[in-house]
This record gives sequence, C-alpha cells and structure tokens, in this order.
Amino acid sequence: LSMDQAGAELRLPAISLTAPGWRMLSGLIVILAAVGIFSMLNSPYFRIEAVEVKGLQRLSPADLTSALNLENLSIVEIDRKAVLDDILQKYPELKDVKVSVFMPNLVSISAAERQPVFAWQKGEETRWVDAEGVVFPARGEAGPLVTVYSESDLPLMAQPEALPETSESDAGAEEAKTQTSLLSPLPSAEKTSPAAALPKADPVLIAAAQGLSQVLPPETRIVYHAVHGLGWNDAQGWQVYIGKDLNQFEAKYAMYQDIASYLAGQGIRPSLVSVEHLNAPFYRLEQ
Repeated sequence: LSMDQAGAELRLPAISLTAPGWRMLSGLIVILAAVGIFSMLNSPYFRIEAVEVKGLQRLSPADLTSALNLENLSIVEIDRKAVLDDILQKYPELKDVKVSVFMPNLVSISAAERQPVFAWQKGEETRWVDAEGVVFPARGEAGPLVTVYSESDLPLMAQPEALPETSESDAGAEEAKTQTSLLSPLPSAEKTSPAAALPKADPVLIAAAQGLSQVLPPETRIVYHAVHGLGWNDAQGWQVYIGKDLNQFEAKYAMYQDIASYLAGQGIRPSLVSVEHLNAPFYRLEQ
C-alpha cells in the first residue's frame, strides 16, 4: 500500500486467490466419482446377499443361484445381459428369462421351464425335448414320456447353411445393401442371445417316434439305430427296425409279421429284423 510520503510503502500478509477453471472442476468430479464407486464396491450396504428366483418347478432355485455365483458381489458389478446369457447357456430348459437389478442390493430372476414331451436315453444319460424341439438335460421329474433308447446321440435339426461368398461383380450391390443396413435398427438381444442357438431335435424323427409309440403296446421299448432307424424290442427277444419315418408303416409291419411267422416256423431265432426297405427286408442271426 502506498503511503502519503513519497517512496513509502506498507506491506501486509495476504493469500492469493485462484479462480477455478473447467479442468479443476472436471478433476474434482472424477475424484468424487472414484470415491463413490470405491465406496459402493466395498460397502456391505450394496453387497448382494441373496438372489430372488421365481417361476421354477423342477429346477431348484438354489442350483440356479449357485451356478451363477452372484452372492457377495456389489450391485454395480452386475451386468444384466451377461447374467441373462449365462442362464440361457447353462440352463437351456428355461425360457422367457428376465433378470432385474434393483438398488441397493437386489437381483430378481424370473423364468418359465420348458415342458418335455419326449425323452432320449443314451446309456445313463437322458435328454428331454419340448414341443418346439429344443433339446435340454433331464433335471427333476417330468412324469411318463415317450422314451427312445439308443447307443447313438439324438439326431439334431440341420443348421442353416452359410451364405455363399459374393463375387466382385456383386460388390456394388453388396455395398448398397451395407449402406442400407447401417440405417436399419440394431438386432434385438433375443436374436443375438444363446437362446437362438439352442440345439433342436430332428422333427421327422420325433414325430415318427411319437407315432410309433401309439401303435405299439404301452410296455414296448422303442429303440433307435444310427443306420437302421427306429424300431422296438420284440417280446420274443430280438430287435425290429422300420427306418427313420413312419412312411408305409402298415406295409412294413405286415411284412415283419410274415417274416416273424416264417422264422418261427423254421426255428430260427434272429437278433435283428429290418423292414426299413420294403424291397429289401433282411434278418440277422445272433453272432
């Protein structure tokens, strides 16, 4: 401070003031956000203690939650879509799955179970098939089902063939199509989720097995051979095969009865009788 006398000044202690800018404000926000995230990750208030599961009957909710392993995670660590995809991949017998996340620490899962209409047993392994043809592991009790016993895997529906490679002459059309597709809405989560890639059984074979179960006695054991197709264990101790569909079943069954009568009259005891081809039936003796 200048004094009245010339050349005289008075100096006082002072603190310089700094005007905060946008960088300082942004840095403060980042620091506060980091502190908040750290607090949420480590605070027991935001930690998941249990997962709510609705809609299950055969499958145990405890089995589902233990496979997902969501307990003791913070609510901010939950990726709803990742949890949904994990459920559909590990439990293909579930459909209409919904995952909801609520603050501060609640995760709710609702789902419906596919109802099996057909069973395929290979050794000790049993797989079920629902009305849509979706194949999934047998878990729980489903009541009496049409069951096929086989040493082979269940034949699956053929997957769509890959699109052919485009030639250079179609490059312009492909480029135009790409530009148009960029303006189209993104595909929904259902089309890109694991549910779209679920294995499905061969519908022709499933329909044939169900139809065969209706024309044979209830106690008849239906079998399947990878080469000879569907058949059954005859009460006299051999196996009968009719092919992989029920086309001309009446004619095949009548031919089998004639062959069985002939073999009984000759005292021949076969191990296998095949009428899958009407013009070339055959029987095989025990080896």
